This record gives sequence, structure tokens and C-alpha cells, in this order.
Amino acid sequence: TRSMGPRMALTVSGICEFIGAMFFSGMVLKSMSFMSLQPLMQTPSGIVELRYIVLISLGISLLFNFITWYLGLPSSSTHALLGAMAGAALCTQVGKAFLLSIIGKFFVVIFLSAVAGTILGALASSLLQNLDIPYGPGKRLVDSANAVSGAFLSVLHGANDAPKSLGLFLLATGSGTLAVERGLYALIFSAVISMGVLFGENRILRTLGFKLFRLRALDGLGANLAGVTTLGVCTAAGFPVSSTQALVSSVMGAAAAKNFKAVRWMVAVEIIASWCITLPVCAGAGYVLAKLLLPS
Repeated sequence: TRSMGPRMALTVSGICEFIGAMFFSGMVLKSMSFMSLQPLMQTPSGIVELRYIVLISLGISLLFNFITWYLGLPSSSTHALLGAMAGAALCTQVGKAFLLSIIGKFFVVIFLSAVAGTILGALASSLLQNLDIPYGPGKRLVDSANAVSGAFLSVLHGANDAPKSLGLFLLATGSGTLAVERGLYALIFSAVISMGVLFGENRILRTLGFKLFRLRALDGLGANLAGVTTLGVCTAAGFPVSSTQALVSSVMGAAAAKNFKAVRWMVAVEIIASWCITLPVCAGAGYVLAKLLLPS
């Protein structure tokens, strides 16, 4: 939206990602640690199965997200991670039904967050367009609001995304029982997600900012407000949702509300198709790998 220079925007986003991951990730971390599964994983076989599930899930989601990042598609790492977990869980003997029920609840919230993002994006964009803000002072106000809401969005992204991998790590290794240990691991994971923002290549940025819809300042503000609201509610409730999906849905809603014909729907279809195939592909890969690796 040109509300901020690209270098400054990346710097602010990287710092805010770290703050969110380090200080506001507690509720999502509690969910992603699957603490309710701990009593079921006390046997040696249960511990082995759990570690294989985590390893398989992280490996598959990393590979899938690297491919979609290379193609410039804003895919969902949450879809890939939870999908692979669900597939691998089908091959387990301990806590299978319980684990699958938890993952199923997460996916229901993920779907609802996409719907909410689209609706809120359309409503926020329509409201802002109807305000008839004067160009001169309005531009300065909107640019400032974009910077603030974008910073909040980065905080929430860090708070919702970093604890997903951190929670699984703590669950599989049994680490972090002490507050000092958990703080150290949280620091490492927060630094890594911040580095991903600061030094990552901008393929996805181009897709979301230019190819899907030519975002202007007011459109970006509507999408930001919808994304902050959707992601903020889910993060506060401890639900690990797809930050990418929530924001992309908000952009689609805001863009469609302003000019339905200006949205490049072929790009939108590609993005939505990548979401739809993520779950079955990663679940299938998780199942096959679990069949091959898990002790019979």
C-alpha cells in the first residue's frame, strides 16, 4: 500500500514477530503442547509414537511449504502441519481417537476463521469507502493506521505461528518443564520466526500485494483490520489457526467489496486450491510415512 517503505516495513514486522512470539504466545502454546495427551504417552511405545508423529509432521510441512513458497503461493503451514499430524495419527496405537478429535476441532476453527476474515474484510472495506475521507489529511491518517495495524498483525502472526512448532518440540522432547527452559526455547523459536520475516524472499509478498489485487492504502487498512480482529480473537482463545489464510481471506473480502471485477480470480482460485489440496496431500504423506517408520 506504500504506507511505509519496504525496508522499514520488514524491520518493523520482524521486530513485532519476535515480540508476539516471545510474549503473547502462551495460549496457543498451551494448545499445541497437547498437554491433555501427556497421560496417554507415559508408556515407552506411546513416547516413541509421539516422537515419530512430530518428526513426520514437521518434515512434511517444511517440504510442502518450501514448494509453495517457491511457487509464490501463500499456503498454510498450519494446514500442512495439522494435516500431516492427522495422517500420521491414523497409524498410532496410543491416543489415536483423542488426537484426531483435537485436530478436527482445530480445522473447524480454521475454516470459520477464513469465513470470518472474508466477511470482516468486506465490511471494513465498505465502511471505509463510504466514509469519504479527504485525500490530504486522510492519507496521512490512513497510512499511520496501516502502519499500526500492520504491526499488530505481525505481533499476532508471531504469537499464533511460533508456538505451533515450539509446542510440538516441547511435547516430543519432554523439555521445558522448568520455566527457565521454556523461556530459552521460546527465545530461540521467536528469533527464528523473526529472521524468516527479515531475510525471507518476497515471492509471497508480490502475490498478495500485487497479483491478487492492486492494494491501495484504504484497501490495505480494511484487510488489516479484518485480519487483526480474526487472528486476535483466535490467538486469545488459544486456537492455532492459519494466519496466512485469515489475511488472504481478509484481502479477498476487502478487494471484492471495493471492485469485484478488479480481483484476479484466477490467482485467488490458485491460492484456494493450494489450501484445499494441502490437507489431503499432507495427510496422505503423513499416513504413508507413519506406516513405514512407526514400529509395528
